[in-house]
Amino acid sequence: MPNIQRGWSLVELLTVLMIASVLSLAAVPSLRAMFFPLQVRNTAEEFSSWMSMARSEAIKRRQGRVVVCVASSIDACDAQGDWQKGWLLFHDVNGNSELDPEDTVIRYQSKLPEGLIIRGNTHVARYISYVSSGRTLLVSGGLQVGTLSFCHQESQTAGWQVVLSATGRVRLARWTPDRC
Repeated sequence: MPNIQRGWSLVELLTVLMIASVLSLAAVPSLRAMFFPLQVRNTAEEFSSWMSMARSEAIKRRQGRVVVCVASSIDACDAQGDWQKGWLLFHDVNGNSELDPEDTVIRYQSKLPEGLIIRGNTHVARYISYVSSGRTLLVSGGLQVGTLSFCHQESQTAGWQVVLSATGRVRLARWTPDRC
C-alpha cells in the first residue's frame, strides 16, 4: 500500500507566507490612501457637532457667550489661528471671547493627527462665538459667518467644509481643494 502524505511541506508553507506578505505590503499604501478621505470627513463631522453643541449651550445658558476657539491646551485660547492644534469650548461670561478665570470650560479637543489640516477664513480663523439667541457674533458685534476647510496633506482630492450661516447653523459641504 502506497504511503499517502497529507498536508504541506515546510518549503510550501514558507513560499505561501512569502507571497502573501509581498501582496499585503503592496496593498498597504492604497489602503492608507483610502483612509485619509474618511479621516477628513470624520473630523469635519465632529467639528460640526461641536458647533451645534456650542449653539445649544449658548441658548441654554442665556447669558454671555459660548465660544469655540483655537487652543493647544485647556488653559487658554491661542492668539494665532491654527485649528489643527486643537480647540476649546467654553462659556464666556463677560463676552470677550477669551478664557478668563470666571469662565467655564465645557470641552477640549487636543491636537489632530499629523497631516490633517483645518483652515478658517477671516471671520472664523481664530474663534467662533455664539450668543444667547443662537447666532454667531464677533466680539466687535459684527455678524460672524465663515467657512472652515478640512483636508489632508496626503489626499489632495477630497476635502470637506463646515459652513457657518448668519443664523449660527452649520452645514457640511464636499470640497475639492486646490492645495492642502
